[in-house]
Amino acid sequence: MLGGGGRGPASSCSTGPGITGLWRLCPTRIREEGPDIVHQVLLAYQFSLLNLKGLGRLYIHTIADYVIEVDPATRPPKNYYNFVGLMEQLLLAGRVPPRGRPLMSARRIGLRRLLESLGREWVVLHEEGRRVDPLELGKTLAGSVVVVGGFPHGDFDNKWLLAEAAGVYKIGDMPLDAAQAVYRAVALAELALGLL
Repeated sequence: MLGGGGRGPASSCSTGPGITGLWRLCPTRIREEGPDIVHQVLLAYQFSLLNLKGLGRLYIHTIADYVIEVDPATRPPKNYYNFVGLMEQLLLAGRVPPRGRPLMSARRIGLRRLLESLGREWVVLHEEGRRVDPLELGKTLAGSVVVVGGFPHGDFDNKWLLAEAAGVYKIGDMPLDAAQAVYRAVALAELALGLL
């Protein structure tokens, strides 16, 4: 699902309801020229049934090794320019809003540390992954930390991410962009969890 040929699908870090009751989605490595990708992925995930039912949390790992943690209650602006303003505030203050309960916060942490802090093995959605039955994939995604690359060009620089993953899967036979991969991954997990 991911990256090669200039396209990058979604990356999701998901911890399913099996142990903690959380699905964690983490669009990994958003390059500087890709804030539109972050915006689309946020909209895809934050308004999903999975998130609205409190079964997940979104993390965004940036190229500069910052992790943006998104509170499930966050409703990102649908207008892209308002979103850019929100991200500027986040990067300046380290959190949004600056006081009170943060809806988004940023801290410097490596991808490996993020995945370790989620406490489970991870699976990766990647265009060269193994294709499995969609219902089987949905069950896997619902119970896993799921990583999807959210960058406009290329592939993961962190080759260990694929090598150490519990599984590398793809959705369909064509590369998907990040938002489309997230929409489909979320829908498959929602189906597996009986939310659809």
